[in-house]
Amino acid sequence: MDKYNTLMTLSLTYGGFMIIAYLIIIYSTLWGETVYGDFMPRNQPASRNIDPYQDINRTETNVTYERNRTSERMTPAAALTSPLPLLLLCGGILSIANGLAIRSLTHREEIKKVRKHLTSTLLTPEEKHVIDEIEKSNGELTQKELTERTGYTRVKTHRIIQKLESKKIIRKIPYGQTNKILMETE
Repeated sequence: MDKYNTLMTLSLTYGGFMIIAYLIIIYSTLWGETVYGDFMPRNQPASRNIDPYQDINRTETNVTYERNRTSERMTPAAALTSPLPLLLLCGGILSIANGLAIRSLTHREEIKKVRKHLTSTLLTPEEKHVIDEIEKSNGELTQKELTERTGYTRVKTHRIIQKLESKKIIRKIPYGQTNKILMETE
């Protein structure tokens, strides 16, 4: 159970970081500087069509780089639907969904264990015997079959079923001349 909790925590954390990264891209695209900018040398023209034979003999070693301020800004729609932000958004959503699914499964198992423990400690021996017989028959049994299997009288079986039904451990459904007894699932 501990490994599932670790996996759940990692999935939720990773998904959260991916969603936060996507939100940072949204913020920087809509209200801040561009996220995707070219870095060009200061002494080079800003155009992308640079002549490779221009200034071949130049041997300048101290070329500093700055952000190309003449490049066109991406539109917000283009920036948010480009591959990187979409990958972050989809990956974040999938990771969070994975973490929530693991949480749901482990939570159900924990509830079953707690419920079984509580019922075993709070029930009378006759009630435990009735529940064991119902569980042996895959969670459903007619009241007549239950009376035969337990060896109790019809009245005693009926009273035990009423007590268990009031505790929401089993439920009784009319089934012809008798009742069908089912274990409660949730």
